[in-house]
Amino acid sequence: MSDKEASVSELASAKLSDHTEEAAKRKPEYVFAQAPYQMEDEISLVDLIQVVLAHKTTLWSVFIGVFIATLLYVLAAPKQYNYETVIELGSYMLPNEEGILSERKFIESLDNSKSKLEKRFITQVLNEAAAETHDLSELELPEFKVDAPKNGNLLILSTHWDEDGESVLSLEAKIANYLIRDHIVLANEILEQARQRKNNYKLELKGLTAEVSSLKQQDGVLTLRVARTEQEKMLYQKQLERLGQDIKNLVNQKAAYIADRTSPRDAMAILLLDNELKLIRDHRDELEIELHIALEDRKADLEKALADNRSEIEVAQATEDNVRSILSRFNIDSVVGTLSSTAEKNPVNKEQKNQFQLIRPTQVVVNPNRSIKPVGMGRSVKLMIGLIAGGVLALLACFVAELVSKVRTEAYRENENADDSSNSVASV
Repeated sequence: MSDKEASVSELASAKLSDHTEEAAKRKPEYVFAQAPYQMEDEISLVDLIQVVLAHKTTLWSVFIGVFIATLLYVLAAPKQYNYETVIELGSYMLPNEEGILSERKFIESLDNSKSKLEKRFITQVLNEAAAETHDLSELELPEFKVDAPKNGNLLILSTHWDEDGESVLSLEAKIANYLIRDHIVLANEILEQARQRKNNYKLELKGLTAEVSSLKQQDGVLTLRVARTEQEKMLYQKQLERLGQDIKNLVNQKAAYIADRTSPRDAMAILLLDNELKLIRDHRDELEIELHIALEDRKADLEKALADNRSEIEVAQATEDNVRSILSRFNIDSVVGTLSSTAEKNPVNKEQKNQFQLIRPTQVVVNPNRSIKPVGMGRSVKLMIGLIAGGVLALLACFVAELVSKVRTEAYRENENADDSSNSVASV
């Protein structure tokens, strides 16, 4: 480059820098002026359709790809069936202290039974199944869930699995068996408590029987003593009659001695007669006191004791009858035997019964079964969802492609403008 061209370039650069500094120092005249409205800022439906048509290859490619992927998934995915087992909780109803049957109660509460299934028995059965499987890499176990309808006595054990689910049915049967056996243990504990009460009632009945027998013996003794008071009364009356006759005779004899007055010996006899009369009269007074007071009081006491004894007999007999009535409701041994034998044979598939239905054991009311129709969304619904998703993704892909194209165009234009400005500066 010549010296002349270099000086011209430096002069142009200096003018450009001075002009730039003046423009920076100059204050804008319209600070709050809004940008002019341009029709190019709006996007109409026609523009959107043009974008879609411009990228129809992308549209169809994405749509067909998503549809094919959905179709392959629907065809490859196995059908899911619902496997379900319904368990009825056991209950009991035993006589209370008064011999009246109480309200029916669960052997174990619904929440506790549900928690046992979820946290204990399901885990135990799945661990046993895993231990029996040698190839753990291919092991796939179902996820069981337990539903407990409110205000009921049912537990619903269910899971979703493919069509070949004999192993699932076996697992559900094992889980139900564990719960049933656990409730049999609880029922036996309840029955053991009832058996202890039964033994207590037997001892009480034995004591009451002995007490009634003793009271009856005492009643016989008191009745005999009351009868003897009547005999004593008759004897006292006879003695009083004899004493009265003796007194009368002595009075007559005394009167005869007094009328004679013949000798001193008669006076002595009169004194003796007076002494004897006094003794007989005293004895008569004692007999009258014994007859009318002591004997009557003793008789009244005996009659009162006899009445009290008979009242005690009635109370003891009523208590004895009540205890016998209670014992007639406690057929505990037969129930325990029924529960144990039923559990050993087949606690799931055979209905458990007892003789008097005071204890209803836990049992499976609906055996493990598979639903007739598949559960979940059908193939048509899945295909429809795939079509909708494919259409949405295809449109989104069109707009993304248009955005990428716009970005590239703007970048290309900026590069061209930069090249033009650098060329113009270079020419200056």
